[in-house]
Amino acid sequence: MEFKIDSNLLKSALIEVSRAISNHPTIHVLSGVLIKTTMNELSLIGMNSERIVKKVIPSINASLEILREGSMVIPAKSFLELVKKLPDRLYIKQTQHKINIISNDIYTSISEIPSENYPQLPEMPKTPISSLQSNLLKSLIIQTCFAASEHETNHVINGVQWIFTENRIQCTATNSHRLATVNAASSSQNSRSIIIPKKNLLEYLHLIGNDSHNIQVFLTEHYVLLESKDILFFSRLISGSFPDISKMIPSHFSTEIVLNRKRFLEGMERANLLSTKERHHKVKFMTLGTTLVELTSMSSEIGEIIEKQEIDQLIGEEIEITFDCNFMKDALKAIDEEQVRLGFNGSLKPIVIQPLVDHSYTQIISPVRTSARIL
Repeated sequence: MEFKIDSNLLKSALIEVSRAISNHPTIHVLSGVLIKTTMNELSLIGMNSERIVKKVIPSINASLEILREGSMVIPAKSFLELVKKLPDRLYIKQTQHKINIISNDIYTSISEIPSENYPQLPEMPKTPISSLQSNLLKSLIIQTCFAASEHETNHVINGVQWIFTENRIQCTATNSHRLATVNAASSSQNSRSIIIPKKNLLEYLHLIGNDSHNIQVFLTEHYVLLESKDILFFSRLISGSFPDISKMIPSHFSTEIVLNRKRFLEGMERANLLSTKERHHKVKFMTLGTTLVELTSMSSEIGEIIEKQEIDQLIGEEIEITFDCNFMKDALKAIDEEQVRLGFNGSLKPIVIQPLVDHSYTQIISPVRTSARIL
């Protein structure tokens, strides 16, 4: 293996694949990054037991010159830290179980890790199940991942369910006390349901980038592959049955309130200053006639905050309910629209939160009471 490459390009690629390399891998070879060169491309692979990242740099890139084909596994952390500190263009050559790196008058070498035990990439089908635009996929992840569980013995809700139907995708996450679900158009032709670990989707957010591009989705029984022009991201799937949410979202409400999202979020942030000192981060929400709501949070150690806010519309009965301030904050932050609609069916039933215009995105949070759950 022998090639020349711009140091910033190599550094960026190493940072991306290192997102899949554990600090304490189960086997030593997985502490390394697998580097391969062909005359067509340079590829870097990092993996752990849950996810794999492959970065591809084509040989037509002006910052890369491939001189000889080859492959080796190099300690990822050491190699990345070295590349970060090397200037300009790098000349890299593999020689007898070492990789030599030359930059101007700086010569370094790093011993390779024996690569015979480095796992093969999962074998994927040739035809994708769906295709999504990167900006849409980013939104789907942001709008759902926060609602997934982190510390639940029911491991299926540590992930996000993706349901593919003809030309549609539905993404859903829950931790039993709150839920977020969103529907969007996709190019899918087949029906399939999978559960992707929350932590893997959050890592993938760092790899999507800001430019708009197409991402193809490939599936096997145990893996999903999200493939773009230069990044292949493999995530192991969670096995099991995700909760059925089909009957959880009511079609009618005894109370509906429309209010300004930003103003309400600012009120939640103020309420949270005291509610964080108490169990459940409790905030009491109460209507005052048809034009005002009152938010109350208190701490037995510090004091209380009482805030009145104007609302845009109230339909139905007045309501008094207590909920988790953090759950409401997360829900509001995930919505882009200026106005939101809150739906209630009494003080003991879950609250439904939707953008006023786009009903393809729905969130549910349970009220605070003993063992309150929405599932």
